Amino acid sequence: MRRAGWTVITFHFRGSWGSGGRFSLLNCIEDVKELLTQLKQTGLADSWGVDPNHLVLMGHSYGGDVAALVASETQGLMGTALLAPWDVSYTRRGWEKLPTEQQGKTATTFFFDANGRLAGATPQSLYAEVMKTGESLDLTRCARALTRQKVLVVTAVHDDDGDKANALLETLRASHAANLSATQLDSDHAFNDHRIALQATVLRWLSTLDGAPATP
Repeated sequence: MRRAGWTVITFHFRGSWGSGGRFSLLNCIEDVKELLTQLKQTGLADSWGVDPNHLVLMGHSYGGDVAALVASETQGLMGTALLAPWDVSYTRRGWEKLPTEQQGKTATTFFFDANGRLAGATPQSLYAEVMKTGESLDLTRCARALTRQKVLVVTAVHDDDGDKANALLETLRASHAANLSATQLDSDHAFNDHRIALQATVLRWLSTLDGAPATP
């Protein structure tokens, strides 16, 4: 993306990978909102070479859910890209059908890599957050707002159903979202064996956005 002329901002949500603060699902949403606020209200945009009036949100996995939720509440974005977005509400509904004792065990497996990587969070605390707030993180809640935006959704054939945005895509298509681009790659959740194809898909989509940088 940088070689194609874009300024790219990446960051770790609070509490993740050594960044300060406590990790939680809802904190991730607030982190992105705070970044957008700072870009528009401080000199941060100038120092980073960002035009706050030409922004694209992009996220992978839970970052995709976060990007969709924030984009649905943000005016003036050039576009939003969701890469294998995790629909937390889908996972919550699946766990809700399990016996209580099995829910906890399933959550421990699901969040196996949380300990030591996400400050203040454990598999059980994340499980509790999914069960408490999961419905508010439903991707389809974003559909109405996203029909008015340019949206890219990239999913993987060999991924969990909760990461395929099936309900969101069905809703967007039923709403005749004219600016929806969707593709599925024959890969896994991390697109490990299709990274170049993923890059090409994203770059082609970015080049179609109004105000996109000229090809170098």
